[in-house]
Amino acid sequence: MGLLTPIIGKKDIISVLAIGFIVGLVGGTFFISPIYQEMPYVVGSVYETIGDNNETITAELSPSIDENSLITELKQKEGVISVSNKGIVLKTDPFPEDRKK
Repeated sequence: MGLLTPIIGKKDIISVLAIGFIVGLVGGTFFISPIYQEMPYVVGSVYETIGDNNETITAELSPSIDENSLITELKQKEGVISVSNKGIVLKTDPFPEDRKK
């Protein structure tokens, strides 16, 4: 934008600065957006490193595994504080609204 100043003229310097600010804002949003999306993972990693809390392991299990026996077996392992099953994840192909009902 500074290079356009001789073409635009000295009296329109405020316009040049405003346009530069807008372009910088839009461009900055595209550069900062991926960093902002990764922020929870970064904060979680820093908290685990600095904090005095325990590690958490997340695992996806095959449907053929007996979850109750696995949970009982894992609770008996040395160093395991707790084991919890927080739900079911269903992955399907996309389907229309009437099929959802």
